[in-house]
Amino acid sequence: MRNILAIVVTAIFLLSSANAADKNVAKAMKAFEGKEYNRAISILSPALPNLSGEDKDLANLSLGIVMLKNGELHREFFRSSIDGNIEYLSGLHAAKSKRKSTLAPLYLGEAYLHKGDYRNSIKYFSSGLKTKSLTSEQRDVAESLLGLAFYKSGNKAKANSTWESVKGKSSVVDTTLLAAKHRAGLKVTYDVNSLHQRFVKEDSASTPVSSRHISNLVYLFTEAGDYDKALNVLESSQVDSPSDREISKDDKQISFYDIAILDNISKLMKSASVKHLELASSSPKLGSTANFYLMDSGVIFGDAQRITQASNTLASMQLPKSLAKYTPVKVKAGDYMGGQKTKATDAWKQIISQNSSDPAMLAEVLSMCVYTEADCKSALDSARSVSATGQGRKYTGINAAIGRYLLKHNNAKQALEYLELARDKSNKNKISANDPMLLVDLAEAYRSEKTYSEHLEIYFEMNHHFPVVRQIQEAVQGTYATQQKSAGDVKIF
Repeated sequence: MRNILAIVVTAIFLLSSANAADKNVAKAMKAFEGKEYNRAISILSPALPNLSGEDKDLANLSLGIVMLKNGELHREFFRSSIDGNIEYLSGLHAAKSKRKSTLAPLYLGEAYLHKGDYRNSIKYFSSGLKTKSLTSEQRDVAESLLGLAFYKSGNKAKANSTWESVKGKSSVVDTTLLAAKHRAGLKVTYDVNSLHQRFVKEDSASTPVSSRHISNLVYLFTEAGDYDKALNVLESSQVDSPSDREISKDDKQISFYDIAILDNISKLMKSASVKHLELASSSPKLGSTANFYLMDSGVIFGDAQRITQASNTLASMQLPKSLAKYTPVKVKAGDYMGGQKTKATDAWKQIISQNSSDPAMLAEVLSMCVYTEADCKSALDSARSVSATGQGRKYTGINAAIGRYLLKHNNAKQALEYLELARDKSNKNKISANDPMLLVDLAEAYRSEKTYSEHLEIYFEMNHHFPVVRQIQEAVQGTYATQQKSAGDVKIF
């Protein structure tokens, strides 16, 4: 994937220079090249309405690619946060006497809700709601989410009765309940403009705005198709603030975060990316590249229909050879997702045999296996063999793909070997020198191996560019603090 992106970024730079395109495109792609996705979006998005013709096509293509990468990255942040928080909150909930947290079971229930483990979600929410010291707002938020857990588990009657008990009218309660019901698939109505105006007023006042409220608004605005308002809400300086804080009996402050904000940002970026790529797809010059990335969007986010549509469109277009060689690999991912698993894996094996010494092609095949969750042992073996033949930037992609495949198959120890081979050792944690996805995989592998210090070093740097990862940092730091004296004896604080 890194090789493909490098090709496209270079092409966009050349086009923007050749066509005297708006300078914002070149500035944004420079930021994108340095992996500063949020900065690139903040440059391009407000400039877009003032562009026209080829400049606008180029800006839409650029914005679509940047948002696609940002969406995938935040999805990985979301997955990492779920696992990191379950590990941390489980220990926090099990703590004794003065260290025991009253909010931990509620946030543990929320983490399990996002993991899809509704039984444990209901268990911890129900336990936490027995606490008498909860504020009315904390209780209403928890009951809104508990209702969603009941609904997802199939108990719709219990979900509705739980939602009926929510009486609060604060901003965060309103949007949490709305979002919960919408996630359940119920028809809910809300005025996007009113919600946005209310948020702007509250955000500019001295009263703190909960990041949970920001998260809910991003979700609701995205579902309504108003991506500009969702992006505007994310500009709040309070986007990385805790949803709750708790002071323990011995004066220790504990922060709790809304995990869903990472997923909501991912969904916003995915949806907005598709919109911009579709706008660019009719361009005579850029349409083929836009459709290539629409196909890639289908691969990354598991949309087989989008892969088929984009590949059918590409069949009648002239795609640059540097991209066209990867199209068959991605098309087979759509076949796999559509149930034609043997057809897809057989085709991948044939592609591997025809490109047995091409690290980039082998990396692409192995990446498709990760996205589709396919068992590709033969592709893994071939990739490992090629990896052993050389080193340097040419092998970065294949080592990263091997590491990610092994990590997804719960082999963190071996994954670390390959992920470290892919990392730029002279710029260890710099996103300008390393793909952020590689760094997330490295951090997760280190957390799995209980090497928390390495994980935290990565996220310390990541936080400079993506403030919302603070929740991952604090969860892992909390776990690390409990295991400094003895890795086998977990003690909170």
